[in-house]
Amino acid sequence: MVEAIPGLPPGKALAGAGATGVVDAGVIAGVIAIGDYTATPLPWKIGQMLAIGFPSGEEGFCILERTLRKTLAGNLILFARNGYSAETAADSASRGRRLVLEATGLEPLVAIDQEGGTVARIRKGLTPLPGAMAQSAAFLGGAVSLADIEALGEVCGSELRELGIDWDLTPVADVNVNPANPVIGVRSFGENPHVVAAMASAFARGLARGGVVATAKHFPGHGDTAVDSHLDLPLVPHGFPRLDEVELLPFKRLIAEGIPAIMTSHVRFPAVEPDPLPATLSSRVLTGLLRNKLGFTGLICSDCMEMKAVADRYGDRFAMAVMAGVDLLFVSHTAEIQEQAASSIAQAVEDGRIPMSRIDESVRRIARLKKLYDLGGGAQRKGAATRAAEALALSARTAAGSLTILSPGTLSEEQARHLPNSALRFLVDVGSSASSAAEEGSPVPSLAESLAQSQALNHVAAGSRARALKLPFDSGTEEIDATVRLLDKTVDGWEKPGNREFPRVALALSAPFLRAGQRSLLEKALEISARNDEPLIVALTRSPYDLKGILDLAAERRAPRPLVLCSYEYTESSVAALAAYLAGEGQALGKCPVHLLA
Repeated sequence: MVEAIPGLPPGKALAGAGATGVVDAGVIAGVIAIGDYTATPLPWKIGQMLAIGFPSGEEGFCILERTLRKTLAGNLILFARNGYSAETAADSASRGRRLVLEATGLEPLVAIDQEGGTVARIRKGLTPLPGAMAQSAAFLGGAVSLADIEALGEVCGSELRELGIDWDLTPVADVNVNPANPVIGVRSFGENPHVVAAMASAFARGLARGGVVATAKHFPGHGDTAVDSHLDLPLVPHGFPRLDEVELLPFKRLIAEGIPAIMTSHVRFPAVEPDPLPATLSSRVLTGLLRNKLGFTGLICSDCMEMKAVADRYGDRFAMAVMAGVDLLFVSHTAEIQEQAASSIAQAVEDGRIPMSRIDESVRRIARLKKLYDLGGGAQRKGAATRAAEALALSARTAAGSLTILSPGTLSEEQARHLPNSALRFLVDVGSSASSAAEEGSPVPSLAESLAQSQALNHVAAGSRARALKLPFDSGTEEIDATVRLLDKTVDGWEKPGNREFPRVALALSAPFLRAGQRSLLEKALEISARNDEPLIVALTRSPYDLKGILDLAAERRAPRPLVLCSYEYTESSVAALAAYLAGEGQALGKCPVHLLA
């Protein structure tokens, strides 16, 4: 069915849901300019309320084009599959934008999760961006200021704009107070809501200066959960006074400062919503709390509606989200589900469950945001992104400043911050991998290789350089046993350390209590440490919360207390900083943003 727009010349029409066709860009631009949203047909309005993802490659663009004809989706979201490099991301943004414009007559918002650290879709050709907890550790340790954090946000925003991406789904405003949180963790700025608020505010200001839409997430807060909402439905059981003092505090500041968009969480908050509904589907949370109580007037967007927390429980979740107050729904992966979202909302309007005024309200907010940010106005890059020297220097300074001594081991705090030039003699580097569905597996740097390069560049004598082994993230028994045998033989041949000897063996681990191979390596290395009175360095390349387990294992095996430090992530910039520290050319001056041994 094709609906004519009243008052427009013949032929100026929009394709209806399920029909093929395109719209006249000039006509739609005119309608939007005068704010006459009632003049556009329902399928077009619903399309504006959708942001969809699409597969990689040429087939992905074909699928996108077919889906746009059926849904009139007005916005896009990119993932690493669409652009691991800046060059391919720019191409995906440009081609996708053109397809949306041809199908709907209006420029799309093109979104991406470019948080930095463990969640960064584009990893090649842009300034490597330390993640939230690394930024916070560097700030608390004095290596960077809030102005520097704002500058990092501006670097991120301006580089995305140059690629044709105008919406960054960050900052993470969640206060991570649960050590067992499987999906937020180091994506948070920490456990102090005031620090989180200040850091998120600074980064959001930087994104705005860079010309992209910033988005505070995941409202009302995903930091005190022990369940990944990609997999199941988490619950935050606290009463409202506690929510107001902790979870809501960063959001309240960002709202007061004009954050343009807030993303919902698929998390239950019984203190606000007594019915078994996640925030995304709760009018009490989104309309009652976020709109009416907190006074947010910007765009409310959902987390991905294909996540199991909602997809496995609520069949009519798309209409429920709109009724609750969501303006824009992310349906990130599957064409069939994207079509289902459009038809579900349309049916709810036809049935009278969703009033047309509710649809118009959301479309007005979306159109206002699009007009404000001059979509598609960035200079398109034809090749790899140019890395500005200042941006690279700031990124490197932040990463280096984030390195944190969690336990000095047998050394003093001062000694642990800076190792001698040739102290380290043996490194086992266990790579990293995605730990939740929020992350995307991608090629990672090698600490072992980076250490070798750092020692060579700093003219460490060949005989004094550390032997560096790289193991897979999920190493099996044979690989671990072979490594342990080599370590045992090597250490046994050394002279026994004297008093206050610096550690000569380092393990770089990312998930020692989640991966059997890493735990086995740690346990057996501690046994070697105990037999030889040889202290270890354990470099945590992910969660600082693993400290207690490491110290407990060392005590059980009567090993010297290990020196434990944390880089919060295993990325290009963090690996370079950690390699410099292990080579005796860098310091660990960060301050951990969470308490660990309470």
